[in-house]
Amino acid sequence: MTARVHRAADLNAAAEHGAAPSRWPVPAWWDALARSSAAATVALSSARVSVLSNNPRVIEELVGYLGGKAVAARSASGPDPDWTVGIVDTPEPVSDGIGGEPVVLHDFGPDTVAGTRSEQHPGVFVDADGQLVIVDAATRRIIIAGRYRAGSLYPHREAALTGIAHEIVRHLLRLRLEYQGGLVVHASAVSLQEEAVLIVGDKRAGKSTLSTALLLHGDADYLAGDRVFVWPLADRSGWLAAGWPTALRLNPGTVSIFAGLRAVADAARHAPAAPAGRKLHIWPADIPGVLARPVRRSAVVTTVLFLGTETGQPSTEVREISRERALPLLASNLLTPHDPHHPNWLDLPRPSDGELSTARAAFLDQLGGPLRLLELPVCGWTEPALRTQVAAVLGKLRRTDQPPRHAAQSPAGSPAEAGTLGTVSVVGSARGPLVLPGAPSAAVPPPGHDGGEPRQAPRRAAPTEEPTEGGPSDRHPTTGQEVH
Repeated sequence: MTARVHRAADLNAAAEHGAAPSRWPVPAWWDALARSSAAATVALSSARVSVLSNNPRVIEELVGYLGGKAVAARSASGPDPDWTVGIVDTPEPVSDGIGGEPVVLHDFGPDTVAGTRSEQHPGVFVDADGQLVIVDAATRRIIIAGRYRAGSLYPHREAALTGIAHEIVRHLLRLRLEYQGGLVVHASAVSLQEEAVLIVGDKRAGKSTLSTALLLHGDADYLAGDRVFVWPLADRSGWLAAGWPTALRLNPGTVSIFAGLRAVADAARHAPAAPAGRKLHIWPADIPGVLARPVRRSAVVTTVLFLGTETGQPSTEVREISRERALPLLASNLLTPHDPHHPNWLDLPRPSDGELSTARAAFLDQLGGPLRLLELPVCGWTEPALRTQVAAVLGKLRRTDQPPRHAAQSPAGSPAEAGTLGTVSVVGSARGPLVLPGAPSAAVPPPGHDGGEPRQAPRRAAPTEEPTEGGPSDRHPTTGQEVH
């Protein structure tokens, strides 16, 4: 069951009258969080979400989820946030006996995650892992509170709190971008010379396979694995694209194509608590180390590349297609106004369906004009075939005369040179097995290690990334990513 439309009005009315549930110490929580130094500000376009916690590791894990691509600052400097999310790690069982009706947090068939909405208190939810969520729309504040429980979906208490926080932050960014005329596209995306290429196709058409080939063999930067935020530039002259903060998920068939990734996947399969048959998940924070490519915050959309589902040998050429052919292919992959997998379970106000449909029409109007339309009828299924296709894509985009930007800058032994072709090691993390380049050390559990808390890996340089606000900061203990 998805969220009811009228709940947003109920929530605003309750918040405006100060109807915060008395059974939970919300004011005391906020006072304690305000004194905490564990904080981050997530920014995308003009959307800003500040996150506070009384447990610094929660913030570290959240930054690891986001990969640093949207983390702007650790302080309260700069514009006021659109929303503030407080994460309270408490030993008390705050959500027991809440009752209410079920609500779907996100729905991927067998991976559906359901929560509960309180019928007594508007704006109060409990997620699948028992974490309490209290939404105050009037003050634009959200409290997440809970403790680690036996049988949790996550390996430790910080991970349990981070899991729901990540979902909420992503949800808030999407809503804010929708008010700017933005929308969500079902696509993979890479950046070539700071220009975004959206790769659109049906399930199993090869989106992740081709985007991975462009990362490994085409000097591309990573933007998105499966969903893309797009929103208009301020002067309406074009559209920006940014990745929906999530992992690059590669199925075993795709992994088996690339010699370097096979070593990574083999190490991950022997990591602590690695699920059998699971896709290889490479989170944005880990992509620079595993794939030796940077993660970009955003890039201007210049090209949409459609992957066909024709049978036969992999295509040897990339061809231009007409706007008439491209229009239905792209329209069916626009997840705005309705994304069936990610409903508005927080019941927060969003633009009307009419306004969101106008945004769809504005983006589709770019087809055949500012947006170049290309098609690759059959994706490759061997590494040599994909190398040929990558060369064809770059040639069609007139990039064959441009040398790789990073090859000459990589000193011997750096990830950009060794990458996944070198030795890999695995550590435990809230996001699952974390694969790092380099030989295992005493601080890193070797393949086959089967217990204990996640251990720290040797620290390594932060990935190449756009400048962020603020001064020096600590680094994530497992990824080496800066924690703001």
